[in-house]
Amino acid sequence: RDLNGKVSFEEAAWGIRSFADAPINASALDVSDILFRTNRDCGRSVAHTNDAAFVLDCAAEYARKSLRQQRVLPRDDLELGVVFNHYDPEPSLSDEPPNRPGPVCEDIVDEAPRSCASFAAMGYCVASCSPYWHGRHNGNGHHEARSVVASYSAAAADFNVTMLVSSDFHMEPWYDTSNNRGQEAGGDYRVSRYVESTVDMRYVCRDATEGGEVADGCPVTNRNDPPLNFVNTHIDWFFQHQSGAQTISDNTYDGGGDGGGGGDGRVESSSSDESVVVALIVGDVQAHDESQDYMQQDWIDNIYDSTSTVLQEIMSDGRFSGPDHLFLCAGNNDGPHSSIFVDPDNEDDMKASWAWAQAMVDNGIVTNGLQRTYANGLTQIELFNSTGYYLKSMPGTASSVFVMLLNTNLGVDNQVQNAAITSDLQWIKELGASVMVLGHYPSVMDSGMNNPMFAGYEDVVFHTFAGHTHVADDTDTAARFTQVGAVSQGGTVDNGFFVGSLVGSGGELASLELTMKNNFVRWRGPRNTVPVVGSWQCCG
Repeated sequence: RDLNGKVSFEEAAWGIRSFADAPINASALDVSDILFRTNRDCGRSVAHTNDAAFVLDCAAEYARKSLRQQRVLPRDDLELGVVFNHYDPEPSLSDEPPNRPGPVCEDIVDEAPRSCASFAAMGYCVASCSPYWHGRHNGNGHHEARSVVASYSAAAADFNVTMLVSSDFHMEPWYDTSNNRGQEAGGDYRVSRYVESTVDMRYVCRDATEGGEVADGCPVTNRNDPPLNFVNTHIDWFFQHQSGAQTISDNTYDGGGDGGGGGDGRVESSSSDESVVVALIVGDVQAHDESQDYMQQDWIDNIYDSTSTVLQEIMSDGRFSGPDHLFLCAGNNDGPHSSIFVDPDNEDDMKASWAWAQAMVDNGIVTNGLQRTYANGLTQIELFNSTGYYLKSMPGTASSVFVMLLNTNLGVDNQVQNAAITSDLQWIKELGASVMVLGHYPSVMDSGMNNPMFAGYEDVVFHTFAGHTHVADDTDTAARFTQVGAVSQGGTVDNGFFVGSLVGSGGELASLELTMKNNFVRWRGPRNTVPVVGSWQCCG
């Protein structure tokens, strides 16, 4: 099959049907069912499935996920054609394509490209409007790449982006409420994990290390990596109290309770405009000591599941407007410990790195949306799948602010990541835009805009963040650097998170200064009680 030309609607549906039963058990499904599943699992509107290119892209992503889970897809084989060479479809469809309303996405791209950005922003026609290499045949019968419609230029926009700045969740899937001081984690006192650490028991809290009962409400020890419901309460606090501000005030702690929190508890808005809301997460969403030695679930499956669960929980109930509002960089406890994409010759570490990366791609956190290409023609996703590095636009800023997410496990001298950093900084500078940079290790990040990796582009770097230490500190305004605390209760001095605003007016960015007094929300809940939103206290 020639995958470079236009693909018919039915052929695209066959692409999903063809690659065996493993991903969606689709061999017996009709075209309508397949397309419904495509939209459900790719996060697109069912009303806009009549885009053959999109359906084929979704099929390819299914195939990539399935092959990675089977650990048979080499890290360099990321091209769509290579993926589909693992299968041998023989289309013989008799089903008619479903007659669904909505725009024909290929026509939009070819005939009204300026409307593409608005459709893509609503979640429609994403593949056709993306930097994928879908093309069309010109009048001479030669294939030429479809022109890319989205363009970026910094605009003199007014905006107010409210930011949850958080780090080091260390969310424990098998939480033992008795605090066994690392009995099932090599003696690491930060971890309280029970023995039955299987996939069926994920996020079930128990009251003993072995053979315990289910612990209703999952009371926390205030000493260990926390359970899922604890992590959720800090996100819930943020959404109950944010309204777009640099400072938070009038939030008097009421000692806990059933929910809301004490006092007025609102963030003072610096603007009457409705604020865009985003989450900046500076790595380490996995618990400590999540290795095969200390769990019964398959180690690599756990990496994928842990990363996906965190992302899906953050986006649940419509709390954020979509994955483009979430930014997560690699921590040392994410994926293989301190080894995400560090050693290409270590097969186990690379499989674990791909599992982490695939969860990020599958959940829409990393995309090709900026249409950036790097050395050897790598797309954004392809570069991410070999380095853990990526770049995204900050929503609501009219492309005047971007977010760069480093894999600091690679250190400061990884040639591939450093080349991408320089290339992206140059591109951002040419746009007249600015960038915020997230990296987990403060040893890499704490020089802020003066980091040697940013040499020559100090004026482009608006702010930098690090996590890892479980200690928070006021912004170093000279370096434009903020050290972020930890949500985890394991080994944590500053158990909390920052809330602040990115404010633009007339093409100028207001300086960003986050302080413990005005912006840090700290956990104050008592030990051995069920976590509630009201146990988070701001500020001082």
